[in-house]
Amino acid sequence: MIRTPTLHSLRRSRFLFLLVAVVLLLLVSPILEDSPLHRAYLIVLFALVALSAVRIASNRRSHRIVALALGVPWLVLSLSALVWPGSIPEVGAYILFVALNTYALGIVLGAVVGAEEVDFDILLGAASAYLLLAIIWTASYQVIHQLDPEAYSLVHGEARPYFHQFLYFSLVTLTTLGYGDITPLSPFAQIWSTLEAVVGTLYIALLVARLVGMYQSQRSRLRKPG
Repeated sequence: MIRTPTLHSLRRSRFLFLLVAVVLLLLVSPILEDSPLHRAYLIVLFALVALSAVRIASNRRSHRIVALALGVPWLVLSLSALVWPGSIPEVGAYILFVALNTYALGIVLGAVVGAEEVDFDILLGAASAYLLLAIIWTASYQVIHQLDPEAYSLVHGEARPYFHQFLYFSLVTLTTLGYGDITPLSPFAQIWSTLEAVVGTLYIALLVARLVGMYQSQRSRLRKPG
């Protein structure tokens, strides 16, 4: 059975900080406008997600090195993009953000799938990984739009999309809701968006099956006498 989490277990959780950082990004980004100050706030939210990724990777020295090698250049390019928005530094920052969070996602999924039993921390990791998928695809949509401004039809026909618009599009695509108010137009954008829906569906199917199998095995061990 899954034990009720205590304050001590929450403090020791590997994934709680990541989940909180991702949820903050989801909730706060819609109220940030396209101004230098609000873009700086968005960088802070990105940094919280990146720091939580580094924290997850801190169990092994090689993980820390890779995470820092991606995180430090990302921060430099992100700060440069405040001065030159819509420029090469901004594209580079989003690419590094995708790489860093993809690396963190691999570590999270490795911990979740490789766990011997289901506990509250593993459930936090599973939820964090699902939301990380949406964040990763959001940043990739920003890169695609920067390279091809005609790749998507945007809400209200805005020339420069807010981050939360692609975040919204990423979430409705990942969950296969597909409202249709933001539409991929270029062939690559269409395929890439469809791939997110496929990954989201497979994630739910495969990971839930894995967690249920782990939980049933855990219960079977507990029922064995002696």
